[in-house]
This record gives sequence, structure tokens and C-alpha cells, in this order.
Amino acid sequence: MRKTLIFLSLLFTVTADASAKNNPTNALHVIIEKFESLSRITNALALQKELNSKSLKIDHLLAEILGINPKNNGFEELKKFKMDDLSKRYAKLSNEAGGVKKSNIDESMVKSQLDVLGKMGEDLEVLKSGEYQNVDEIVEKGKKIFEMRVTSISGSFNTFPRALNKTFNLKDGRSDENEFKSSFKSLSEVINDFRDKVKDLMNYETTFQSLWAINGSFSQLGPLRTLGKVVDFYKKSYANLTELKNNMGTLNKNIPVLIPFIKQSSEIKSLNKDLGNLYGMFGNFSTGNPSTRLLTAGLPRGTQDIERLFQDVNSQWFKNSVANDNEKILKKMTSDLIVLKALNDKMTETKKSLDLVEGASYHVMDISSFQTLQLSSSEVEGCLKDLTQISVDVDFVQLNKMLNQLESIEKAALELKPLLVEFSEISVLENETMFNAFVSDLGQIDHTLNYMGLQQEADRLRAKPEYKDLLKGSLTANEIIGKIKNIGISNLLIRKIQKWDALSKAKVVLNGTSLIETLECLQQKKFDAAGISNLLTFGSMIRSIGDEYKKDKSMETFIGQVDQFQKSLRNLAANVRPKRSPSNSTVDSFQNGLIVSQDLSKGVDLLRKMGNLYGKKRVLNMVVAGGKEVFQEIQNMIASVNSEKLESEMKKTSGDLEKMNSNAKINPNPSLQVMGEFFENASTIHGVSIDSKLLQDPVAASFEKSSNQKIQSVAVPLKTLGSLQLYFSNGRSDFKSAQLSISKLQEYFDQVFSIQRKSHNAESEPLNFETIGIYGGFGLIFIATLIGFIFLSRCIVNDRKRSDPNYYIHLLDSGDESVLTTSKIDGRSYEFLHIHRAIRQHDLSALKRCIKNGANVNAYVWQKGKFWTPLHIAVNKYDFDMARILLMNGADRSLKDSDYKTAEECIHEDDDDTKKVFDELKGKSYRRRLPQQFPKSKYLIYGHFPGRWSFRNVT
Repeated sequence: MRKTLIFLSLLFTVTADASAKNNPTNALHVIIEKFESLSRITNALALQKELNSKSLKIDHLLAEILGINPKNNGFEELKKFKMDDLSKRYAKLSNEAGGVKKSNIDESMVKSQLDVLGKMGEDLEVLKSGEYQNVDEIVEKGKKIFEMRVTSISGSFNTFPRALNKTFNLKDGRSDENEFKSSFKSLSEVINDFRDKVKDLMNYETTFQSLWAINGSFSQLGPLRTLGKVVDFYKKSYANLTELKNNMGTLNKNIPVLIPFIKQSSEIKSLNKDLGNLYGMFGNFSTGNPSTRLLTAGLPRGTQDIERLFQDVNSQWFKNSVANDNEKILKKMTSDLIVLKALNDKMTETKKSLDLVEGASYHVMDISSFQTLQLSSSEVEGCLKDLTQISVDVDFVQLNKMLNQLESIEKAALELKPLLVEFSEISVLENETMFNAFVSDLGQIDHTLNYMGLQQEADRLRAKPEYKDLLKGSLTANEIIGKIKNIGISNLLIRKIQKWDALSKAKVVLNGTSLIETLECLQQKKFDAAGISNLLTFGSMIRSIGDEYKKDKSMETFIGQVDQFQKSLRNLAANVRPKRSPSNSTVDSFQNGLIVSQDLSKGVDLLRKMGNLYGKKRVLNMVVAGGKEVFQEIQNMIASVNSEKLESEMKKTSGDLEKMNSNAKINPNPSLQVMGEFFENASTIHGVSIDSKLLQDPVAASFEKSSNQKIQSVAVPLKTLGSLQLYFSNGRSDFKSAQLSISKLQEYFDQVFSIQRKSHNAESEPLNFETIGIYGGFGLIFIATLIGFIFLSRCIVNDRKRSDPNYYIHLLDSGDESVLTTSKIDGRSYEFLHIHRAIRQHDLSALKRCIKNGANVNAYVWQKGKFWTPLHIAVNKYDFDMARILLMNGADRSLKDSDYKTAEECIHEDDDDTKKVFDELKGKSYRRRLPQQFPKSKYLIYGHFPGRWSFRNVT
């Protein structure tokens, strides 16, 4: 039974794949790693303590480990397995696999060669279509399009329409005198060029006849692209394909040895399923949320965390900062946990064997498919025999550029034609009579006239309706030409192609290689490259199963362990009574270990999320740098967001995290006390009050599509922030609990690592008169020292009680200040000390008198259903003067009321004066005020613990 229990204690270490450990990149990540180490150690010690305890609920442990319901005498799923049969089936397969000899060929190389053939075979039909293409005809068409006159669409067209528009002064408003004269004069100079271009465009069917003749010819050159890809692939792979001819012969000899295993395909699949289900029970336990893990909250990465645990215990930081360099107790602690590591390693090894069986099951096939593949494989060698290397040299990079240009011309031609049709429908541009008259009228104008004379001539021209129509038509034509230029066809036609023979060479590049014939042969033989590749993998896996079984019996060990576990299941819940470990075990004194571990892990998880956000601080700052425009856009998309508040919170969070990182730099190897303070500081970080997922969708998704460059630039940073936790205010209670868990650990480790300093292993010396004399002398010296120490201690006891922050002193003999009085509140009687009454009545003089007479400024009182300290009462009464006096006379601001709230946490939202007092005195300490003369009777010293108060009498 005990062996089973030990085995169970480590099953939790087998988990799903763990995420890789991130290397620390800053001080914050370094200190967070220390917190993670402490969390792992705490969980391991707590779990070991529970396993040693008689109160251990074994069903609860097993339910968490296996992830199944322990009701109805538990674990019915595991009971279904026939363990003896499973072990025999696995051994049979492994032994048979061990008889398969290792192949003489490089199977990975053959699979690579088969992959080459398979990829080229996919393009066979395209290659064949390119073989019959009439490239010469396409080349002739291509040459003709570069001989066309394209000045009508490539040259300047807008000179005449602009000059006519300015002369008639219809659109641009009244021109100045010089511009008017210049435009009027240029009309005579440019009108003939304009008429020539218009004539070419009106006769577009003839002018661009060669362009219309393309008619999809260039797009038919697509197979040449595929040809280029195949040729490049073939040239690089030719040596491998030649080698494949030799390898196929050897491969065909090796295939028959797999026939027995092919016939067992269904059994291999069944075996893999059973082993996978069995192992999955122990391997599929993984959750990223520590709050759902009652027993293993500090070990979220399972096996990986167990391995790191032993590095943590022996780390220099833990040795110096926690263990006080007590190496003997450290070794003892490691010894108490070492069985965990051994079993963890064994479970990890079994996964290797399981993976091999799983891998083989992925590549199994039925016997008929195998026979088809075997036949196909035997005929591949004959198909490959005539392959030869390519002898024609073609620059396919330049060929692709040529094909791109030709296809772009073809596409542009399709866009050009509708615009030319629209141009030809401008009827006024076809009126040759009107053009001749306009030329004649322009010729009769004396351009040396003054401005007024020229205006009169323009008015005469403007008065003729046909000339107004000419202006409108020329402006419309100018808009159409602008659209034509945007197509870019003139630029494509200006860059003339010189080496047309590249197309002809590409067509015949595979001539003489027999590649197409080879691919056709393989197609006829139903060549299945992927199938043969899978067959090779299957054979390789089968041999690996046999080889691994000879070297490693871990899978059998695993099955045997589960078999033993299965037999014990029925009696475990009722009969488990684990023996306690020896009385000097390091875990015996660890009280409430699992609760401490859970509270600590929650705080560590929050720290980890803060660290993740700090690691993306640059991304956070990029969003902040976007400014009000970005935050206003976010507000427009999410109604609940206030843009100014969001921007302010992001800036503050960035600063808070930077300050946190600076604090981490000060103590890279923190003590437990520093770690507690670190949790306290972390609890003050508010974060950004927004559901971060909304930043991914809809915000980032919308920003990516924005035409505003500034908005678009923050889309990716917002998407990154959307994957992180931004709001931490709701985690304050978790930080407080984690801080208390640190205090518990401090108490535990102080106790554990002080044992060694009080013990020794020296052998006793024999007693004789000399020894007795020496011991007697030392005894007298010791007694004298002790007496002196007692007198000295009485002198310093007052100061100790005033200065020690861990104790709160109530003076039983401090006169009236220790006398309880009774008052009625809301009809009920309550007992108060004078200090409580003074605060309730806002009597500042009485409060000062109480403190002067030695009243306990930290004394609790029961009022209105809860325990309060004087500081809590002062805060509740809005009395910031009294709060200041209490704090400056030793009031402990960390004490909590019955609701687990400190006085600072109870300050009213509108009480700014009290908040200011607490902020002013934060971090400062004051000695408690005690009477001038201590009485000689006993004092009651209170020690503060979470959730309760306990005390002891000290003389």
C-alpha cells in the first residue's frame, strides 16, 4: 500500500506539453522567477506533508491527478482496462518489430526524392499543354504591338483644351492679362497637333489594330511559368532522381518484410488507442489557472516544474536568502523530496515509448492498399531509366519578367478599349469644317493688340455656338485621356522587349530529357509518392519500436505500475492510512501548507501577468504615443470607455511597472521579507480598467482597415495588448493573501533552518576529573553570564516592547487606562477602554492624556459586530487629527479589523484629510509611548495572526 501511495504522489507530475521557459530579460522577470521558485518549493513541501498526514483525502488527490470523477467507488474508466492483455499485446508487437533488420538505404533521402517526383507529377498536364503551344505566332503578335504609334496617348494632350478654356474664360475665372495673351496666342500653335491626335484616337480600331489582335494570346503563356518552376526544380534534383533509380531496387527488396505488420494494422491502431487512453489519464492534466488546482497550484507546468524544483532548492538564492546557508537541513529537505524526482523521470521515459507506437499507428494501411503501393514501387525503377539532364540554357527570371509585361499589356488593352469607344462618341471632334473655320478665325487675329482689343476678339469667337461646343468636347476628351494614362499602357509599350527567343527556348527546354514521358509513365503505373513515403515511415517506426524495446522497458514498467494501481483502487479510499515520516522531517511543522501554496500561487500568477505586460512596455508606450486621436477612436468603438481615463491609466500603468522594475533591481535576490513587501507594492497597481479582449476585436481589427496612417500604425500594438491582462485592481485581495502566505513561510523556514544550529554530531568525551573541572568552570561562567544577562534584559525590555513591530503590548497595570468601562450604543452595552471612549467622543485632550498614561494604541474593542482598533475608530469618525496622533505614537497601520481590512482601507472616499495624513506618514515608524515607570507585574503581549488573535504571558 505504501508503494502505491508513493507512486500516486508523483502521478501529478505527468502533464500535457509545457510551455518553454522564457529567459529573463529584465530585473522584474528575474525577481518573478524567484517567486515562481518559492511557489514550486512551497507546493512540493505542502503536498508531501499532506501525503504524510492521516487526514489525507486520497480520493481528492486522485481526482485532481486523473481529472475524473471519484464518485461511486471511483475511477470506473481505469477499471475497464485489461492490463494483463495490454502488456502481452505490447510485448508481442515489440518483439516482432525487433526482428526487422535495418534498411541499407537512407530512407529520409528516398522520401525526399519521392517528394520531388510527386510535386513534378502534379504539373504534368500543364507541362504537356505548353509543349503544343504555338509560341512563334504569339511572338509575332508581340513584336507588332511594340511597332504601333502611341504618341496620341503618351504625349501631352491637355495643352489645347487648357489654352482654349483660359481664352474663353469659362471655368478658371477672369485670367490676368499676361496669362490671357499667352493662352490666346498658343491656340494657333497647338491646334494642329491636337487635331492629329484626335484623328488617331477617332480611328482607334486602325491605330491600335495590333493591340486588339492579342485577343488573350499572352495569358495563354501561363504554362511557361510552370515550366520554369519545374525546370529549376528538376535541375537541382537531377542527381537525387538518378540516385533514386538505384534506391528503388533496394527499397523493393525491403518492403516484403513489412507484410506481417501491414496485416496487423487494425491491431496496431487498437493498441495505440488503448495505450493512448491509458496514458492520457495521467498526461492530460494541465490548467493555466492556479485557482482551480487545489493540490498542485504551484506546479502549473507539471513535469517541467518538478524538474526545476530541485534546481530551486539548491539555488544560491534559496540557500542564502531563505535557508540561511544551512546546508545540512537543505540536504535533508532535498532527501525528503528526491523520490518525486525519480518517479517523475520514469514517467517521462515511458512517454518516449508511447510516442513510437503512436507514430507507427499514423502510417498504418490495409493490405490491399499496401499491395497496390508495392506494385507501384516495383515499376518506378523502369519509369526512371531514360531521365537525362537539361541541355538548353534559359534565364527563367528574365522570362518571368517578360511574361509579366505581356500579361499586363493584355490586361491594359481590355481596359483601354471602352475608353476609346467613349472618346470616339464626342461628335464635335469629328467636325473638320468647324476645325478649319476655327483655324481661319485664329489666323485673322492680330496678337499685337492690347488687352482690351484681344478681349473683343475673344468675345467674337465666344459668340459662335460651335466654338463653345468645341471647348466642352475638348475638356471631355482631356478627362478620358487622363483615365487612359492612369492605365499605364503607354509605359508598358515604351519598354520594348528585345530577346523574344527566350520564349522559343523555353518551349523546347525539356526536349530530350524524357521528363514528361517519365511522369506519364508514373501516372500510368498509379505512382503514389505520398503513399510510398508513408510506407517508409511505417517501416522506420516498426524498427524503432523493436530497437527501443530492446534498450528500454519503461513502457512495460508503466503498464505494470498502472496494473498495481488498478488492483488497489477499490480499497484505497477506505484503507489508506499512510505512516508519518520521522519526527525530524522538514515538512512536519508546515501548517496549512496547501492553503499557503494556493494563496502564494495566485499572487505569483498575477506577478507573472504584470511581468508579461512589462515585457511589452514598448507596445504599451506606442499606443500611448498615438495621443488623443487614437483614444478618441477607441471611445467611439466602445461606448463604456472614457478616452481621457483610458489614456491616463495606460500612462500610469507604464510608470507603475517601470517603478516596480526599479524596485526589482535593488533586490535581485530578495529575502522573504522583501518578497512580502514586493507583493504589497504590487497590490497598489491599478492597471487599465478595460476588458483587454476588446482591444483585439473590434478595436485592432477595425484599426487595421483604417485609411488614417496614425490609427493603422497602432493596430498591431493594440492586438498585442489584447492578449495580455491589463486590469489588476481586482487582484488586490490575492496579493494580500499572498503577502500573508509569505509571512507563514518566513515562520516555517525560520523554524526549519534553525534546527541545525541547535544540534551537533560530536561524540561525547569520557568523563574524568579534568573534564568535570573544565565543565564546572564553564558552568560557573555561564551562570554568572546568565545573571548579568537577566539584569541587562530588564533594562532593555521596555525598549524591546516599544520597538518590536511584531508585538502589541497591553499594560494590565497602567492605572485607569486598563480599566474597561461600559457604554450603550444603539440600545446595546459595549465595553471600552478610555482610549476608545475618547476617540468616539472626539475628545482630543482625553486621547492625549490616555497615550501619555501608557494606553495601548493598538487595543482591539468589540463594537457594532466587529473588532476595531483605535485607528479604525478614528478613521470611521472622520477624525484625521486623532489618526495623526495615534500613528505618531506607535499605532500599527497594518492591523486589520474583523473584515480583514486595515484602517487605511476603511478611509471614506470623501475623507481627503485622513488620506493625506496616511500618505504623509507612510513608511515612517514611531516608538510606542509607555508610562515613565513600568509596574513589576505581568504584561500581556498580543501576537497578530490572520483571522484570529492569540497571546502569551511574559514576565
